[in-house]
Amino acid sequence: MKKGLKKTLSLIFAVTMSTSLLAACTGKNSPSTPDKGESSPTNAVQNNSSEPPAVKTPLEPVKLEVMLWGDKPKQFDEIVDEFERQTKDTLNIDLNVTWTPLADYGNKIKLMLSAGQKIDLAFDAPWLNMPGLIANGSYIELDKYFNNDQYPGLQKAFGESLLNNNKFVGPDKQQHVYGVPLGQGYAPVYALYYRKDLAKKHGISELKSYDDMIAYFDAVKNNEPGITPYIFNKDQYPPAWIIDGNRAIKIDQAKNNIWEVSTGSAGVAKLHIVDNKIKAAYLPGESTDVLKDFPEPFHALDFTTNEEILNWNEKGYIESNAINRKDAQDQFTAGTAGSYMQTLDNYVALENALKAAVPGSELGVYVYENNVRNMEPASLLTEFKFWNFLSIPASSKNADRSMMFLDWIFASQQNHDLFEYGIEGKNWVAVGDDKYKLPDGVDPGQNYAFPGYQLTWNPNYMRLAEAYPQDVVEYYSYVAQDTTFLKQVSAGFTFNGEPVKTEMTNPSFAKMAAENAGFELGLIKNIADNKAKQEQNLLKDKQLQADIQKIKAELVQQLQAFLDEQ
Repeated sequence: MKKGLKKTLSLIFAVTMSTSLLAACTGKNSPSTPDKGESSPTNAVQNNSSEPPAVKTPLEPVKLEVMLWGDKPKQFDEIVDEFERQTKDTLNIDLNVTWTPLADYGNKIKLMLSAGQKIDLAFDAPWLNMPGLIANGSYIELDKYFNNDQYPGLQKAFGESLLNNNKFVGPDKQQHVYGVPLGQGYAPVYALYYRKDLAKKHGISELKSYDDMIAYFDAVKNNEPGITPYIFNKDQYPPAWIIDGNRAIKIDQAKNNIWEVSTGSAGVAKLHIVDNKIKAAYLPGESTDVLKDFPEPFHALDFTTNEEILNWNEKGYIESNAINRKDAQDQFTAGTAGSYMQTLDNYVALENALKAAVPGSELGVYVYENNVRNMEPASLLTEFKFWNFLSIPASSKNADRSMMFLDWIFASQQNHDLFEYGIEGKNWVAVGDDKYKLPDGVDPGQNYAFPGYQLTWNPNYMRLAEAYPQDVVEYYSYVAQDTTFLKQVSAGFTFNGEPVKTEMTNPSFAKMAAENAGFELGLIKNIADNKAKQEQNLLKDKQLQADIQKIKAELVQQLQAFLDEQ
């Protein structure tokens, strides 16, 4: 990586985010005043300076309950101890982090909040519980903590345009910050990680095309008993991502003015938008006759991807019981799977885990989206939003202290690196300004490895491992160019389901999603015929059809109003 890439990434990120401000629905509310009974940051430390709240006077000790998902990283307790040692005379925080498997995390958070259990800081996301928990008032708005001299770390790391593009509609029908946005760029580069050692073993030097990938799957299936060619979790990285990526479906749709917008439980709507005017809209479950108003070849459902998934299943490339899979990454790094999908950011962690478990293994990377693999311009769709957040439950009594903790993390590279990489000299060694490596003799499989997207990711604080191969590093330069991205027409828009909350709870939506899972996992044959039967059954459900129309009308109204403001 060229020296200074980190600065280039951050600069281009800031410039493009500033440009995207024009596309954001920003709202015009001033920062809110502290809640009754909650001291302001200034009062908490009895000073009015612009210094971080914790630097002047030690605060009363407080225990922060933090909820994250996944397995607790090795040596994490040592990192927490080091943080508490460094901040004992300032923040005075006892940090207690609870780790929960992702499969259970979403329900656990909802149950804990509904029961009023103490949580001070929780990971959440639009793809998890965030929209619903914001709508019912379970999370507090965080506007007052940003662009605030009392929180210089947050002020430094989260500019106005970044925040404006990551706001959500609250119970007051206005947009606010309801979570600290965590990310390193506008959109990640996803890749198929595979066993390059197995590819070489069977005469395939490396994967450079879809055909190479299929040849690799065949080689693994036919010659490596006990190894699944491609492994994935039911709700994460399904085969459709790879197949659609190879076909460049989403980019083709965008170039034909067709956009997708999530409505939550009612599914992903497809809209034809020309010159900021909605010409047609389709919501899953309604009659496909509606698609006739879309331009060709998008005027009817396309089952090509479903047919290919069925082919993968019949050939044994994927598991027939993938619907129950919860540990795909662990299976890949343990050597019982031939490939697995993740973002490029996870290269080092996957390589370390794989080599620790399978001596002699070699990690390969195949960027499966054709346009992205060839580093073509306008190849990554983005809404200028991040997809991971840290939120504060309304039941927390420690909102200020939680935000002081986050302010400390983003106050300096040194603070940030403690949680992201561990203790310098023990867990990692700096290489220049923007790279790092493991100290000599450190076992990667036993070393600290933290999922930064849950606490530390930010474009101002980026290091790449020295171990990154050059072709992977080149993709970081690629995503540092604003020409790489194609702005979604709905950038800055979030559907507010509150006006149709009753319709959104129709149990038929969950039933429809369960039925669709069979097609998405390659478990149903005669796809066109069975899709037609499913549609006929859905059309007979009059209540469902009425609810779909109300939700669609609300979506179109909200989105058109948003587009009219642009």
